[in-house]
Amino acid sequence: MLAKGLLQHSVLVKGCQAFLSAAREGVGHPRAPTGIAGISTRSPRPFSEIPSPGDNGWLNLYHFWRENGAYRIHYHHVQNFQKYGPIYREKLGNVESVYIMDPEDAALIFKSEGPNPERFLIPPWVAYHQYYRRPMGVLLK
Repeated sequence: MLAKGLLQHSVLVKGCQAFLSAAREGVGHPRAPTGIAGISTRSPRPFSEIPSPGDNGWLNLYHFWRENGAYRIHYHHVQNFQKYGPIYREKLGNVESVYIMDPEDAALIFKSEGPNPERFLIPPWVAYHQYYRRPMGVLLK
C-alpha cells in the first residue's frame, strides 16, 4: 500500500528500484487512464476476481517463510504489486488479506468503514505495545 506514496529518497524506494520501475501492464493488468480510477463504481466485482498468488494458504505460507518473507515483507509486497497490480489478495495460513497500493483507495476504504471499524489484531504485537506503553498506530487500532 505504501509503495506508490513513498518519497524518492525513501530507503524502500531505493532498495526496490528494480521492482518499481518494471511495467505493470499486461494480461490481466490493463493500464488505467491517468487521473481516473480504474475501478467502476457502478457495480462491485466479485472477491474472486481480485488477483491472488493462489488459494492454498498453507502452501503460500510455506513459500513466504522459505523466502524469508517476514524479514523482507516490504520487498514481498512490492513484488506482488508488480506481479498482480494495484490491488491483490493473499492467503497465508488461514488468514486472507487484501492489499491496496494506491493511498487514495486506502483513504476511501478508511472513510467507508463506519463508526466501529474492525481490525485484525495480532496478540503478541498488542501485548508488546501495552507492556511497553507504546502507541498502537493505525495498524492496531
